[in-house]
Order: sequence, then structure tokens, then C-alpha cells
Amino acid sequence: MIKKIILLTLISFMFACQQEQDNFHIDATIDSNYNNKKVTIYRMEKRNKIVLDSAIVKDGKFTFDGKVDLIDAYALRVDSIRGMLPVIMENANMTIEIYADSIYASKITGSKENDITNIYKDKTKAYSRLNKKLIMRSKDSLTHRNEIIGIRASYDSLMQVVKGFNKEFIADYNDSAFSVFTLERMVYNKQISKEVALKLYEKLSDKMKNLRSAKETLKYINEKM
Repeated sequence: MIKKIILLTLISFMFACQQEQDNFHIDATIDSNYNNKKVTIYRMEKRNKIVLDSAIVKDGKFTFDGKVDLIDAYALRVDSIRGMLPVIMENANMTIEIYADSIYASKITGSKENDITNIYKDKTKAYSRLNKKLIMRSKDSLTHRNEIIGIRASYDSLMQVVKGFNKEFIADYNDSAFSVFTLERMVYNKQISKEVALKLYEKLSDKMKNLRSAKETLKYINEKM
């Protein structure tokens, strides 16, 4: 009997450890020059701004605590800083280091989804650098017309490579919300056909298919592609 009780206790403990966290906590740092500035986490839905939480910077720090029903893409904005930081909100502990001079490049760690986002960024750094170079060359007023044609061809080739990488990434990380958002971007930007979009959607895990973005993307694929 005692052995059974011990076994059941261990099983219960292991089960509890496997349960997903039911709230989020964010510790963030920023230059103390932004003390007393308001920070807001929000998302846009059909042109409506839905605020998840807000905080005030104190001593170069701010925190967020709360809960999300489903993983979703949000934006973090700091008053008086241009631009915003994309952040995937999930019930997890996260840390954010805000770079005021380039908020988009700020560092987010500590959650599954944002860690996967960092993996994606690391793997696509070379593509991003090449894309920036092509853009700069195309904006150069001294660039000859024939060079522009060559730049355009290079850009098209790069986009094909990126598209192939994104398709593989979705398949490899099919249980990630970031993959859902990647598919959403490819669909809305008309980078893939309806047939390819549906095949990529089917690769997503059931949990990911239940996300708001996944449902909206599937509806768009079926009704508008």
C-alpha cells in the first residue's frame, strides 16, 4: 500500500511539473533616460487596438504580469521611442532588454516562442544583410539602369531562397506560433499558392491550428486565394 501511495505521489508530481504555466511575467530593462515613460503591450485586431498591459519605467526597469488565453503576436511600444518591438505573448517568464536606439533589435529571452523567434533571426541574418545591401544599391541615384535590372533579379532570387527556407522552418517547427505567423505573412503577401498554403497549414500541430491567427489564415486561404 505504501509503495502504491509513493508511486501515485511521484506520478502526480511529475504531472504537475509538466503543466503549462498559466500566467506571464516579464522583467524588462531600458536606459534610465526613459524613466517615467509609459510602456504598452498591445495588438491590432480589425483596426482596433487591444491593450494587454501597460507599465511605467522606474530606475530603468519595468515589469508586466498577466495572463493570455492563447498565444498571439503583440507589439511593445515605449513612449517617445520611434517604432515598436514585436513580441509573442504566451504564459511564460520572459526578460526583455530594450535598445532605445533600435527597438526592433531589442533582445527577448525566456519563453519557447521568443526563443524560436531568435533561432529564426539567427538563421536568416545573412538574408537580411543581403536584402539591405540590395535596397541600398537600388536607391543609389548613380546606379545604371542595367544594374537595376540585375539588382531586381538578385532580389527575386533571394526571395525564392527565403520562401524555401520559410517552408522548411514551418515544417520543422510545426508546434510553434512563430510558424503560424510566418505562414500568415506568406499567405497575405501572396508568396505561395493556395495548394502550398494548405499543405503548410496541415503541417501545423492541432494546438497551433487553434490559434486566432491560424483560424484567420485558413479562412483567408479558403475564401480569397
